[in-house]
Amino acid sequence: MASSFRTAVKKTASLDDHIDHMRERVANGIQDPHVHRLASNIAAGTWEWVTTRDGRGRVACVPFKDRWHPVAPPGQMPPRCGAREDACVVARIWDFTVLNVRYTSDPRGVDTYVDIGTTLAAGGGDCDDSTIFVCTLAESLGLESIARVISQDGKFWAHVYPCIGLNGKWVALDTTEQGKRVGWEFPRPAAKRDFDMGL
Repeated sequence: MASSFRTAVKKTASLDDHIDHMRERVANGIQDPHVHRLASNIAAGTWEWVTTRDGRGRVACVPFKDRWHPVAPPGQMPPRCGAREDACVVARIWDFTVLNVRYTSDPRGVDTYVDIGTTLAAGGGDCDDSTIFVCTLAESLGLESIARVISQDGKFWAHVYPCIGLNGKWVALDTTEQGKRVGWEFPRPAAKRDFDMGL
């Protein structure tokens, strides 16, 4: 199965419909061997590092269909996660997403649902895309994931972010807020719903 780079632009009739479009993108990624290889390389810390042309930084190069080159800060390869070290894998997914996926809004009046390859090629995406990205990596590595949708006013579903199952708890990985860490969530939303993102 060849890796696909696709964006779906869809109108949704309900929150459940919205999540179904996201879940479809995650399912496509989980079944893609290129995505599985990417996820395994992230967990193992086996991506390559190449110095940029100006010599000021290093670039992480991970095989993904064609080679793409997201910018990463100068430094050494992260240590390899050991077998069944799920907390380490969650940290690697967080680091990789923060380094390579910048929060970017959808075009006005349009809702897009983007595969992981498209997000990587673009270098960013909105909260839907970040959730698809993180859930795809987590599910590819055998971790459970959910999409958590919140409302600040109890009427309008305003935000979605991924959570990964770790030690019997859901750990939030909301990479859309600058300067936050693993586990951070918006305090006291008026309403929230969780949706399983596995196959």
